[in-house]
Amino acid sequence: STADVPTVTAKCLSDQLDHFLDNGNIDEAEDVLQSIHPENDHEGYSNKKSNAALVYYVAGYVSRKTVAKNACTSCAAELCVSQKEAMNDVNSYFTAHFDNGGLIYPTDNLAKTVAAMEDAFTSFFSKNSVHEKSMQEFARSLQSSKLP
Repeated sequence: STADVPTVTAKCLSDQLDHFLDNGNIDEAEDVLQSIHPENDHEGYSNKKSNAALVYYVAGYVSRKTVAKNACTSCAAELCVSQKEAMNDVNSYFTAHFDNGGLIYPTDNLAKTVAAMEDAFTSFFSKNSVHEKSMQEFARSLQSSKLP
């Protein structure tokens, strides 16, 4: 019956793979694996975006880490705003909910930049596997991206 075809095919591929591995034919085994798991294994995935409030929270973390390394007050003014100022941004509610007085609220520009980088990362890796070469390719693609 046609319902048995995937089972038979999987059994056949499994047998081939076992045979090649048992005989030390690694290249042939890799070919079998590639036939069932192609290089671009994310082809049918849709691009998703992360929750904007969570990305805003991460932007606050980026701001905190950057300000902590640099004592420049004008730099800090470009990276963070007061909680009161931040309340104008709808995405600040998540940060405000968890703020016990120590969280940093990012400026609009920093939040938009972190969001753009996160969107680029999500889009790129929804189509590509994560490994050293793809990370380098992603870094190159960011260099040519126009960030806010």
